[in-house]
Amino acid sequence: MHSLIEPSQVLRRGASYLLLLIKAYILSYLFTHLFFMPVYVQGQSMEPIIKEGTIGFSNIAGRYVFGIHRFDIVLIQRESGEIWVKRVIALPNETIEVRNHMLYIDGKVQTESYLPKDVYMEDFPLTTVEENHVFVMGDNRSDSYDSRAVGSVPYEDILSKDLYALYSDE
Repeated sequence: MHSLIEPSQVLRRGASYLLLLIKAYILSYLFTHLFFMPVYVQGQSMEPIIKEGTIGFSNIAGRYVFGIHRFDIVLIQRESGEIWVKRVIALPNETIEVRNHMLYIDGKVQTESYLPKDVYMEDFPLTTVEENHVFVMGDNRSDSYDSRAVGSVPYEDILSKDLYALYSDE
C-alpha cells in the first residue's frame, strides 16, 4: 500500500525549506557585513607580508571595538569603489616623514620589523596627518599607491582591520 503525501504537507515542507534558506541568507549577510568581511587581495602593494591572490577575511567589528592603531592592517573603501589593503603608519595630528630611507613619526625614527631589511623608501616631505584621518602605506614601499600619493585617509573610509589569510598562492 502506497501512501501519498498530501498537498498541505508538501506546502508545509516547501515553506519550511524556504524559511531555512531565508534564515541562512540573513545570517550570512549579517556575518559578512557586521563581523567578518571576505577578502581577495589584488595587487602587490602589501608584499612580501600579504601576497597577491591571498583569500581570507577581515574583522569589521574589530575596527570599532579595538580601534585603529599604528601598524594595523586595514581595508579601505576608496571613492572609486576599489578596496585597498594597507598598513596604518601615522595617526591624526602626527607628523610623518621619510628621510634617507627611514620613517619618522613626530621626529622619531620608527622600526618596522615586518618589512624586509632591504626595503627602499623614497624621501617623503614632512606632512601632518589631518584630524580624523590616518596615513597609510603598503609594505611594498617601492610599488604601492597609498597616502604618499593621495593624502591621508578619513577614518570613515576604513571598513575593517586585520587580515586573516585562509589561502595564498604561495
